[in-house]
Amino acid sequence: MKIVKLILCAFMFHSVAFAHYDTAYWNEYAATQNRSDWMDWLPDEMLLSDLSLPGTHDTMTGGVKLKGNDIARTQAMDLREQLISGIRVIDIRAKHHGNSFPIHHGIVYLGVDFEDVLRIVRDFLREHPTESVFMRFKQENSSASDYEMEELFKKYYERYKDIFWVNTHKTQNPKVGDLRGKLVLVSDVLSLNKYGLSYRNINKQDDYHLNTNWDLYAKWDKIKAQFNRSNNSSGTTYMNYLSGSGGSFPYFVASGHSSPGTGAGRLVTGLTEPGWKGVYPDFPRGAWFGVIATIYFEGTNTLTADYLKKHKIALAGMVMADFPGERLINSIIDCNLTRMQQKGLKKRDNRAKATLTRQSY
Repeated sequence: MKIVKLILCAFMFHSVAFAHYDTAYWNEYAATQNRSDWMDWLPDEMLLSDLSLPGTHDTMTGGVKLKGNDIARTQAMDLREQLISGIRVIDIRAKHHGNSFPIHHGIVYLGVDFEDVLRIVRDFLREHPTESVFMRFKQENSSASDYEMEELFKKYYERYKDIFWVNTHKTQNPKVGDLRGKLVLVSDVLSLNKYGLSYRNINKQDDYHLNTNWDLYAKWDKIKAQFNRSNNSSGTTYMNYLSGSGGSFPYFVASGHSSPGTGAGRLVTGLTEPGWKGVYPDFPRGAWFGVIATIYFEGTNTLTADYLKKHKIALAGMVMADFPGERLINSIIDCNLTRMQQKGLKKRDNRAKATLTRQSY
């Protein structure tokens, strides 16, 4: 009975952890760092299937336009800030609406058109010609035919065709040297596959629905399993979504926090050690009260950054995150160095030196 009282006391006084500031999660309206040129040192002969690329899920929800809308918002940085911070895979959802592709997240119009996306990517690639940007393109909140999607897409393509990578060799596994300075379309729309790569040929983990916060660990197990698959693979391009929603806010899945702030406290699971010592083994323990510890939730961004480093993952594939910060982004980029060592590849010569200091833009 005495132990039960101690457990209840610990839970009552520690329902939320003290501030948890880890830049794997970044919910600020500014670039987390400057890694504008990080692909410069990748060997030209390196294949897409050997790359680890930081990405964002529902990319265009960033900026202040959805501030306070925690259901629909999955990013804080806008597209330009994401690219500056090192993001190289973007997730664009377009509604077929008359003569335009307005960008949506479900039914929510994000205040931008596909033209805005292409202009920002074009300007970035002109400034940083060693880089490549991969764009997952999906029809959202409309039901146009493949033919209608292509007819409208071609109008945009003609204006920006100089930046699109052309799949001359009809390959699903191009070399880095062929992609520099280019936007690589990864299409969810079948008729657009001729303009780039097919999203359907990528091995994906995108089990995004959580019924409640307590499904977070099951989501994390699926993320780990996908990393283990990609790390032991050769010749296949992988994509791993860290994001989740439904019965949980996207910021909670990414951070484990009780509120959206970068430095907010973690939420408690309601379990304690030693009684549930073997449950949620990757979640943190804290607020010790004698021999009793509170078990807190942990977000997929922090869990991923820790896992990639601890297990020396050499191939993470395309990692699609909500609210990614510099520690997560850099942990994904660093996988490329491990992969290069495995394959006996050296850094490309005459590489530009990218700064790593946090800046606002």
